[in-house]
Amino acid sequence: MGFLPKLQETVDKITNKILDNRFVNSAFCLFLPGQLFARHNYLNSNYSQYLYLYLPFFWFPPLSLIPFMMMLNGKFRVMPRSNKITLTDIFAWILITIFSFVVMVTVPMLADSLMSENKLGRLIDMYIPSYMANTVASAVCKTLIGILLVYIFTLIIESIKYHKKCRKQQQKTSTAKLFKASLIPTAAAAVVLCATNFLKPVKDIIISMVLSLVGIQVPEGAQYIYNIPIGILMALLWTIFAQYNVFLSCAR
Repeated sequence: MGFLPKLQETVDKITNKILDNRFVNSAFCLFLPGQLFARHNYLNSNYSQYLYLYLPFFWFPPLSLIPFMMMLNGKFRVMPRSNKITLTDIFAWILITIFSFVVMVTVPMLADSLMSENKLGRLIDMYIPSYMANTVASAVCKTLIGILLVYIFTLIIESIKYHKKCRKQQQKTSTAKLFKASLIPTAAAAVVLCATNFLKPVKDIIISMVLSLVGIQVPEGAQYIYNIPIGILMALLWTIFAQYNVFLSCAR
């Protein structure tokens, strides 16, 4: 009767020994979704380093040899075991990421709506009649509103993730670190907002490229759709830079 439990214990030890081996985990990176498993299993859920390796080019040989060699040579940072997340955490992270991306896409549209002629734009038209000054003031206000919306939302999302992380590690949170960390993805989004609000050719290029790529014809009276390509680019940059906050340390 004691043979089976001992056999199971031996098998578990051998399995754990294999899964803890660097070469084995590096080999997982050769094929999809092995890199994700190796990042979770060997690197203790380090999903933030070298984000370009998620591109489809690196999922299969020969380019998948790049993440294989990088992991084999210790180029990745092995996170503390307390950083390792459960399947529930992974699912929650995916949902939060998708939700955040969708919200970010709507920011340029919301800022544009708030600056319309029957809202805040009316105040600018009232007090700044000059066309040039009016145009600049509208662009400045639209940009500031967009940045403020992004920062507030970023602060909320990062606060949820940061507090959860520190509770898991049984440590306190740092308000100063949280506010600083929220500036990183906000700054990435601000670059897109500034470029598209102050440089019309940049905005036109982004819109034409995205709309031609997806083959959408904008119907008359639906100009708000022009903000969607801007929102997609902004959301993409925001999402990439937001992932670096996984390294945000708790207060001692």
